[in-house]
Amino acid sequence: SSLIVPLVSGPELDAIGAVALFGRERPLDVDAEWLAFAAAVAKQVAQGLHLHRTFAAKELAVAEQAEWRALVEAAPSLLLRVDATGRVVRANRAPPGVPIDDWIGARLVEHAQPEDRGPLAAALASVATTGSAGFFRIVQ
Repeated sequence: SSLIVPLVSGPELDAIGAVALFGRERPLDVDAEWLAFAAAVAKQVAQGLHLHRTFAAKELAVAEQAEWRALVEAAPSLLLRVDATGRVVRANRAPPGVPIDDWIGARLVEHAQPEDRGPLAAALASVATTGSAGFFRIVQ
C-alpha cells in the first residue's frame, strides 16, 4: 500500500509535486497519525525545495547582474540612468574632466552645454510624461 501527499509551496500554496510513501514489508496502516506524519514530511520537503529555488534564483540574478555591469562598464559610449527629476542615478563613467562624484546625483542638464540645455530638458520631460523614447541632437 502507499500514501501520497501533495507538496505545496509559497503563499498561494501552489502544488509542486507529491511525496509518496510505500510500505515495503507490510501494508501501511494509514491512520490520522500517519497522515499527520506524511503531511509534516511533505511540508519540510516543499520548504527545502522552495528555499533551494529561491537561493538558486538569487545566485543567478547576482551573476546576471555582474555580467550586465561588466558589459555596460566596458561600453565605449557614455551610458547612464536618469531618474524622473533628471538626476543621474548611475553611469558607466563620467564625461572627460568631470569627477564621477560630481556626476552621480547631479541634474543631467547642468552638465550640458548652455545651447543644449533646453532641448535636453524638453526630451527628458517628454520621456517622463509620455513613457516613450525621446531624442535630441547635441549642438556641435
